[in-house]
Amino acid sequence: YQQNRVYSVDGISPALCSAHAGHAPNVGTSAEVFRRLTVAESSRLQTVPDWYEWKCSETQAYRMLGNGWTVEVIKHIFSYINTEKL
Repeated sequence: YQQNRVYSVDGISPALCSAHAGHAPNVGTSAEVFRRLTVAESSRLQTVPDWYEWKCSETQAYRMLGNGWTVEVIKHIFSYINTEKL
């Protein structure tokens, strides 16, 4: 499995795994535990209205949110383009 590959003699893996037995890995020196965003939190980040009802599984909702772009998100990204130098 790719997540089991070791690139360092210290045992550092190339990427974080999402979770093992429901527990996220600790990273660095702090004891903070990372958690997965809920569908509602992911929807808010993509500016989907709170009233929107997902009529699919959570997995499919995460896929759509991760692969989709909303107008507000695109406007925010484009707001950083400096048009004076174009």
